[in-house]
Amino acid sequence: MRTQNIFGKRDSALVDVLVENRHIKIERIIAKGQVSPDGVVCEQPAFDALILLRGELTLEYENEAGKVSLKPGDVITTEPGQANRVDHTSRAGETVWVKFSFQGPLEEGGRPGPNLFERKDRRFKSIFPETPAVLPLVETPDVRIDSIVTRGERSGKDVDLVQRDNGCLLLLKGQAVVSVGGEKGRMAPGDYVIIGPETERSVEWTSPDEETVWVVAGFSGELGKDRYPLFTGY
Repeated sequence: MRTQNIFGKRDSALVDVLVENRHIKIERIIAKGQVSPDGVVCEQPAFDALILLRGELTLEYENEAGKVSLKPGDVITTEPGQANRVDHTSRAGETVWVKFSFQGPLEEGGRPGPNLFERKDRRFKSIFPETPAVLPLVETPDVRIDSIVTRGERSGKDVDLVQRDNGCLLLLKGQAVVSVGGEKGRMAPGDYVIIGPETERSVEWTSPDEETVWVVAGFSGELGKDRYPLFTGY
């Protein structure tokens, strides 16, 4: 008789697909000491952007000297052909990261940015600190990923509230209240929401006492119809 223990240690990391279509695949990975097998690398057929949320993560790239150690909040973009492996994850606690896999080419200004806080009239700007800080992480013709930092800001009445394309809104730090399709909900760190095209959405409230940090991904294509066509390593 062969028995197994439901509380036993996993041999591989836990991988959840948050959303995918033919342009993008977004995965959450949770590891606790798991690493890639010795000598085994992911061949990296396309681009990916990895954001470490919690724990310790070290990557090793084939044909490169040294290893890359990440801390929470770090983002690393890997290009096609840069084969790599997971060399280390923390054994003391969970290591959690989000991986955005997508096809290029990378193209600055190739896709409009998130307009959760932008006025409809683009002539108006603000140079004061209360303006949300937007940092583009990835730009291609079909995918754009940004980080946004707010501190009490919310969508104004003169903001275009309709999401023209697909979106994934992921809250990493702080607190917020978001409205999607007329339904409001409070978001805490780790919460995410998938938003379909032509959907009205807005940020109703963010904490005025601390920074709220988001990652916002916008992408083309239909949701739930096509799968991402390339191997992502998990």
